[in-house]
Amino acid sequence: MMRKTTKPFTFSNGMVVPGGTMIYAASDPVHLDSAIYPNADQFGGFRFERLTDQDSDDKDVDLRYQLVATSADYLAWGHGKHACPGRFFAAAELKMILGYLILNYDLRFEQPGVRPSACVFEAHRFADGKAKIQFKCREHP
Repeated sequence: MMRKTTKPFTFSNGMVVPGGTMIYAASDPVHLDSAIYPNADQFGGFRFERLTDQDSDDKDVDLRYQLVATSADYLAWGHGKHACPGRFFAAAELKMILGYLILNYDLRFEQPGVRPSACVFEAHRFADGKAKIQFKCREHP
């Protein structure tokens, strides 16, 4: 999450951030913190479902772990009053696209079992744009 200050800002401890300064929230350390997410350094396709199941008696848990939820522990959409207002629409689109792909295609990386490395630019991490994914149409009965 990145923000640019429009004017100087003084924190309660006296630290001053000059106007025009770029400020970043450190999302990677939060998202990869094993104290927040068990086995955070490993892919877990059902991680948030399992977290919901752990606290099944708490009705707010279902809302806390939804894709569009924001919190200080999950910064993909930003947080607070500046959280992405389009996250609900974007999440619905992503689910439809992924659902279509999963139902109609078999997918794999060009080198099966090898995850392409991430590309890092400034404070951002991106999927490798040169990585190749192979698609094969599924035959439906």
